[in-house]
Order: sequence, then C-alpha cells, then structure tokens
Amino acid sequence: MERFFMTKYTYEFKVKLIQEYWNGDISYSDLMRKYNISSMTTIRRWVMQSCGKIHSLV
Repeated sequence: MERFFMTKYTYEFKVKLIQEYWNGDISYSDLMRKYNISSMTTIRRWVMQSCGKIHSLV
C-alpha cells in the first residue's frame, strides 16, 4: 500500500515560486516540474492566495 505524505513548504520557497510566476517567465505546469511539486493546483492556490499580499515585493 502506498503512503502519501503532505510536503510542507517554507514561506520563502512559496514567495520565490510566486515571484517566478509573476515575472511571467514560467507557467504553473513548468513550476510544478521544476520544483517537483505533485499538483498544479497547489501552485495555483498559492498564487491566488498571495494576490495583493506580497505583490509589492516583486
């Protein structure tokens, strides 16, 4: 039987990934492959939740 574990990502990692997306150089699916994240939905959720919170840091 396979076991699934929730991976915890740091705030700094999420900011880095979101900034890459906002820079327009990479898609959700490309980020998913680049950082070995199992679901594009995870990245999409981070981006949507962050709108307006860290955008000024970019």
